[in-house]
Amino acid sequence: AKHFPGHGDTGTDSHYGLPVITHSLPRLDSLELYPFKSLINAGVGGVMLAHMNIPALDSTPNLPSTLSPKIARDLLQTKLGFDGLVVTDAMNMKGVAEYYSPVEANLRAVKAGNDILLMPHDVEKSINNILLKIKKDSLIAESIKASCYKILKAKYWALENSSKENFSLDSLHKPEYIYNRDKLLESAVTVVKNQNDIVPLRRLDTLRIAAVSIGNSSYKSYRNTLDLFADVDKFSLESSTDTEEVNKLKKHLKGYNLVLLSLHSNSISSNKNFGFSRTDVEIANSILEEFPSILIGLSNPYLLKQLSKLNDSKAILTVY
Repeated sequence: AKHFPGHGDTGTDSHYGLPVITHSLPRLDSLELYPFKSLINAGVGGVMLAHMNIPALDSTPNLPSTLSPKIARDLLQTKLGFDGLVVTDAMNMKGVAEYYSPVEANLRAVKAGNDILLMPHDVEKSINNILLKIKKDSLIAESIKASCYKILKAKYWALENSSKENFSLDSLHKPEYIYNRDKLLESAVTVVKNQNDIVPLRRLDTLRIAAVSIGNSSYKSYRNTLDLFADVDKFSLESSTDTEEVNKLKKHLKGYNLVLLSLHSNSISSNKNFGFSRTDVEIANSILEEFPSILIGLSNPYLLKQLSKLNDSKAILTVY
């Protein structure tokens, strides 16, 4: 279960900085901690901590929750009664590395009550440093022993509960699994807008439909699926598209009743604009503005925030 005590409301990506959560204790208790309480009561075996500074839980400036004994030990293990494995988020992320050296961060993570440190740097130096600290602070040794005991128990449990039967690929293709997969796929589509219930499309035999794809990931599956339902003329625009090519496409589109404008990208990076150039976004906006269109986002849904002409679209679907 991750990322404790709740990473859903941050203004900073902890890969690149330390988010600060300013919510009150009652808010944290009723909202952020709620799913963790439920999972702990249901017997979840591991919890990963987040790199976040949360003054209501620990007022130490610039201290990530991962390195806070008040959060990792007092709140998670003592107050909420979690006795499974406590794991840090990646220790090389800026949420920790911005304020602490690897050696100091690793020591603090151990002292805070983490059982497993994920992706630590300077491991040999850190171990030597921890061994020195143990001589002065017996509590560190006790913490490490307790963590080792929990890890060994988890390994024993995993071995005892592993299947003794021979594995076969057929075991992955049971009807109930396929049914569940199909339900998950259905749930992975959100109809954000559907003006006058245009979706699902009617009278496909009389509509002239153009499918315009923009982006850097494969269009093949999407286009093959369109062919199952109607005759659709297909166009694509690369990021390097010049003005002449765009104008040529727009002349073609004037002869269609409907444009299916699809945005394709596998990028999840906001720093890279989710894989789309400024030109891509401008072209998408112009098509939405000038032609009767349905927008299909086969990309990170946050890209929609950058499209200024969403109101001109007759329908919007986003796929995860």
